[in-house]
Amino acid sequence: MFANVALPIPGLEPLTYRFPAETLVVPGARVLVPLGRRIGVGIVTAVLEQAPGSVREIKTILRVLEPEPVLTGELLSLGRWIAAYYRCAWGEALAAMVPAYLPAPAEEWFARALYCNNTGPCRK
Repeated sequence: MFANVALPIPGLEPLTYRFPAETLVVPGARVLVPLGRRIGVGIVTAVLEQAPGSVREIKTILRVLEPEPVLTGELLSLGRWIAAYYRCAWGEALAAMVPAYLPAPAEEWFARALYCNNTGPCRK
């Protein structure tokens, strides 16, 4: 099974990730995904039976953060409209819609610390 995941990165369209069949992934759920040498939190926008033909290498979703979706189908559609109207990435619009009280997962903070302490752009 595959999922399209929108990440809050300017100019980035949703990316396709693989997930095991026993894992419950639904549109609107927050997931932890690998993104290059980093780890990011994204929103699932669609669940697919097959991967798109143009995709060569597909990474696996690391973890589903909540059992229930944080955004409904109507909010996903509204986020798509906002992204088109304001010319931003769909993931940026969706990230602005997620309730602020949802904590970032510990893995994301740990990955950011490693990235900034080694070779990432956070290094001064």
